[in-house]
Parts: sequence; structure tokens; C-alpha cells
Amino acid sequence: MQTTPTMIVKPSRSLCGTGVLALILSASVAQATVSITGNYVGATAPILNSTYGTLEFALNMGGSPLTRDGIAFTTAGASDVASTRTFLSNGGVSSTIDVVGTTSGGATWGTTPLDGGSDPLFYTVAYANDSTGYTIDLTDLDASKSYELQFLFGDPRTAFPHSRTVTVSDNLGSTDTRTVSYGSTAAGDEFAMLTTVVSGSTSFKFTSPNTGTGVGAPLLSGLVVHSVPEPSAALLGGLGLLGLLRRRRA
Repeated sequence: MQTTPTMIVKPSRSLCGTGVLALILSASVAQATVSITGNYVGATAPILNSTYGTLEFALNMGGSPLTRDGIAFTTAGASDVASTRTFLSNGGVSSTIDVVGTTSGGATWGTTPLDGGSDPLFYTVAYANDSTGYTIDLTDLDASKSYELQFLFGDPRTAFPHSRTVTVSDNLGSTDTRTVSYGSTAAGDEFAMLTTVVSGSTSFKFTSPNTGTGVGAPLLSGLVVHSVPEPSAALLGGLGLLGLLRRRRA
């Protein structure tokens, strides 16, 4: 997501002419991108970002509703069909979490914390114990907004290290790939958080196959989605407000 430069505008009636045109020409143009912007691993739960913008939804996979770092989490599922959970945010962003499991263990939506841990957010998880892994699809995104997604992982069981390749993509062909490693036998890395930003797109996909070290695909504990207007959209709104103020002064 590009950041609109800070501008100091001096009051002037001539602003409605060349001044406004200059602002429009200098505006950041929204481009469709998706990228992994952060990959936290540590001994303590990461501080969640609650300042990005408007909260679309926050899900606690299989656990109970709770509040963490000012973010209110709900349970993961408005409706369940087999191993798929579908939910709809207040803002209209529809999403499907598809956890597919066909071998021993199958698809699991955690309802109790993993053995050895009591954190009600990071230790209640969803995973798939086969090579298919799971996908998360977000649709009905607003292309005039940017979305920040925080994927939460946790496993207190030191006997089960995790090292997984995950991929994020949008409907316009932009992709990014990263390895998520946590929960190894070395003390101090029970928690992980992957942060992704997608902008200028109408859909987003997160894929996590069961390839690598550990049990199942990365044990997904929660998902947080925030949105903000793209810089160009915010600028147009500001210009509209400026015009309204000028009419009132006239």
C-alpha cells in the first residue's frame, strides 16, 4: 500500500484552480498488490495490530469469543458444511475457510486448547492432517480499499516443530510466498504471526499445504482482517470536503 505524502495547504481562494489540479496529479495511484509484510516468531504471543483501520472481522478458530489487544474475536463459523466454514463480515466481505482432511486425524477444528498450552486464542486451532492442507478464500473485497490480514499460529508442544511454506495471492495474479517456522524443540518459539496486505483487488487466497516438518498444515489459531481506503480514494474524499468548505465560505 502506498502512502500519500503529507501536504501543507495554505488557505487561498485560488486553490480551486491549479492547486486542486496539482493535488490530483500528485495523488498516489492505487495498484493491485498482495504481499507478506511481517513474519513474527517468538516465545510470547505477538501484539496484534488494532490500529490499521476498520475491523472487518476477527476469528478465533474453534475457540470462544474473546478480546485480545483491543480486538474482539468471534468464533470461526457462521455455518459449517463438512470441513468448510463460511462466514460473512459486517462489512460484506464473505470468506470461506476450507480445511480438508482425508487421512488419519482428518480435518480438525479445535475446541479445546492443545496439550501443554492454555492460551484460548493461540492454542485453539484448525489444521488438516494430509497433503492437501487448507485454503482461506476472501471474496467481495472492495478494490478501493487495502486490507491487512493477520494470521495467528501457536503450538506449545515442543515435540511437534512446524516449518511450512504458505502462499498468498489475489485475483489479479499477484503472489507472495513465505515459510512459517515455529514450535520446534528449542524453547521460545511457540507463537507465530504472518501479516499480509492486499490492495486494489476483489479477492484474496491463502494456501497452506501440508508439506514440510510437523503435524498437518500450520496450526491456524486465528485470523484478523482490517481495511482502510486506498490513498487515491481518501484524497478524492478530502477534495470533496474541501469543495464543501469553500462553498460555505463563499
